[in-house]
Parts: sequence; C-alpha cells; structure tokens
Amino acid sequence: MKWSETHAGVINAASQRFWVAVGDKADTVAIRMNTDPDFVARLAALAVNPDSRLLRYFYNFDAKTVANFVATEKFCPGKTVDGIKVGWLGDNFKEHLLPKIESDEVAAEELAVNKLLKSSRDPAIITALGGEEKVEISLGQFWEFLKTANQKFWYVAYIRDAGSVLWTVCGYWCDDGWGFSADSLDRPSRWRGGRRFLSR
Repeated sequence: MKWSETHAGVINAASQRFWVAVGDKADTVAIRMNTDPDFVARLAALAVNPDSRLLRYFYNFDAKTVANFVATEKFCPGKTVDGIKVGWLGDNFKEHLLPKIESDEVAAEELAVNKLLKSSRDPAIITALGGEEKVEISLGQFWEFLKTANQKFWYVAYIRDAGSVLWTVCGYWCDDGWGFSADSLDRPSRWRGGRRFLSR
C-alpha cells in the first residue's frame, strides 16, 4: 500500500491506535511518520485489520558509523571482543557470514527494535517491516547493537553474505556467551513470539 493510495480516514484511525500503543515514544515515532510515507501506510493497514499486526515497535538504536568490519576478527568463539563474549557459531553462520568483510563505510543511522507478537515465518515478518530494503542491515551494525543489547532476549537481523544473499541472523545469550546462527529466508519453521527484530 502506497501513501497516495491510503484513505485519510484509515490513516487517522491507524494513527490514533498507534499513538496509544507508543506512549512516551511518540516524539521518535512522529519523526518517522513525517519522513517515511511507507511507514504511515503500514500503520493504516493496522486500522483495516488490527489483529494481523505481527510486530510492535519498541525503541530506536543509534548505530554509529561502521567501517572495515572483518567478521573473523569479531566472532571468535571462546573470546570476548569489544565487550561481547562469543560462545558459539552455527554451521550456516560460519560458512556464509564469518567470511564476510565489510570494507565500505556504513553511515550512522537509527535502527528500530521491534517485538514479534505472534509466531511467524521470515517472509511475513519482512513484509510487515516494510520489505527487504527496510530490514537489511550490515553485520557490523548488528555487532554494534549487541554491545548494548539485553542478554535475556533473542535478536534477529537480516544480513547479506559476501555473495549478496540475504540471511536471517540470530544472536542469543547462552551460558558460555552469545550464540549466533544463520538461516535461509525460506526455512519452514516459525519464529516464536517475543523475539526482537531489527529494521531501519
């Protein structure tokens, strides 16, 4: 749904429902609504079918500029790097994400942290967050986020490997540190409600 195709009454209904939900985060959300028309259109969809909502916006994270990020220098099982203790790496992560080198500078930007409200697969989650362009972040940005992340939650990001294939990358705390896995977007299993998803 595009901004130009959204009925004013639907937008107003969605906005009212949304302002109640965001509470003290209203100022931050207002900025996104004024600068991202597609964001407003996604709110309008909630007015049409509020029970279909998959995610709830929690807060923004200020991701600083990241340059020359080398995965093998950061994701080192058994070691603590930048304050992040790495416990283990899944096979897909080691094969597809660990070889990645992000030599191009990724500019500072705000990333949103969203809570999954009910069990769902990746394609539906990506659509709810605005599509691949909105969900894709760099591996370096994910690393920077984890420096401040609460260890009690599972965090999921959509990141491309060196071959430009988009993967679902998950980081979660285990007894011996953070564990990292990677899965294809077409995997049949669903993510449980409560997981945190990053997006732009």
